Amino acid sequence: MWTAIRLNKMRYITLCRKNNNGLRIAMIILFALMVLCTFRPMDTIDTDNYYEYYLAANVKEPVPELSYVVVSIFWKNVIGGVLGFRCVMLSYYILTFAVLYSLLRKASNPLMSLLIFFSFAFSLQICIQVRAPLANMILLSSIEDIEHRKIKSHYLKIFFASVIHTSSIVFVVVYPALRFLEKYRSKAVMYGLPVFAAAAARAAASSIELIVNYGVRIGISGLERFSIYFLPKYYAERINPFNRISIILVLIYYSFLFFVGLKKMNTKEITYLIIIAYSIFFYFVGYYSIALIGYRFPESLNLILIFAIPALFKHIARTRNNRMVCYTMLFIYLILINNQYETIPTILSCLRLA
Repeated sequence: MWTAIRLNKMRYITLCRKNNNGLRIAMIILFALMVLCTFRPMDTIDTDNYYEYYLAANVKEPVPELSYVVVSIFWKNVIGGVLGFRCVMLSYYILTFAVLYSLLRKASNPLMSLLIFFSFAFSLQICIQVRAPLANMILLSSIEDIEHRKIKSHYLKIFFASVIHTSSIVFVVVYPALRFLEKYRSKAVMYGLPVFAAAAARAAASSIELIVNYGVRIGISGLERFSIYFLPKYYAERINPFNRISIILVLIYYSFLFFVGLKKMNTKEITYLIIIAYSIFFYFVGYYSIALIGYRFPESLNLILIFAIPALFKHIARTRNNRMVCYTMLFIYLILINNQYETIPTILSCLRLA
């Protein structure tokens, strides 16, 4: 019996090693899939938009962002045509892969983190988007700077991420929120944070909608395009406070407080909870009014689950029975997420294998 427990413990340790062969093989597969995604059909979601941005790239009018314009102009001049556009996508994916690999090497359980990444992030980020994956990986790398109090480096990474994708600017509130919770850390504050986020979202959604509608009415230039953010049917149908992803976010948040405890959590883990609460805030902003924001911002912020779930399991899975429970929960999580985001069909459709 003791031999079996010892062997089981050794298998778990092997899974958590940062330089094991399994991680290398998984990363090679990931890189191959990312390269294949650069050759996805032009009629897939968002790809046609990126191609139009590529064709219209102009430094004087940097749309969507200056970084994308610069990369597009470079490859248009070097190769041009559709192949140049593929090189633009490949450039972003190579950088995304490099940052993700550096993050996984430092993760508590790299293979589990990679599995969670595949569960929803690959289909939502890699298969559909180009700029956002790189920006989000840079934002995730900035969390380590918070832990080591490298604040200048933290905000510099947010700046670079914002140059790649402007939505990254929302990350600036994470460190001030952490400082606030460090000063006023209590069970009441931490347990009430998701509830406060959901309540604040109602006021924020109403205020933003009121300001935008008033601005459009008096003719402020540029505000008309914000009308697309208000309750598009496709996004509104997917935002529900009782759907799978929102339930998982709340479950992970309170599991940290219940199983780990506020006193035992380190700075990085508290930061995870802040980002989860922040995601809940944007999610309810979408639920109350601005559906597109409620869908797109949490889509990026929820990448924190890649590291939050393994960190939680590290605290819980100290015995054989607990490990079995944890991996059963992980299996159920992967099934729920796959059904929510149609992960496998999205990947296969993107690669034209379905």
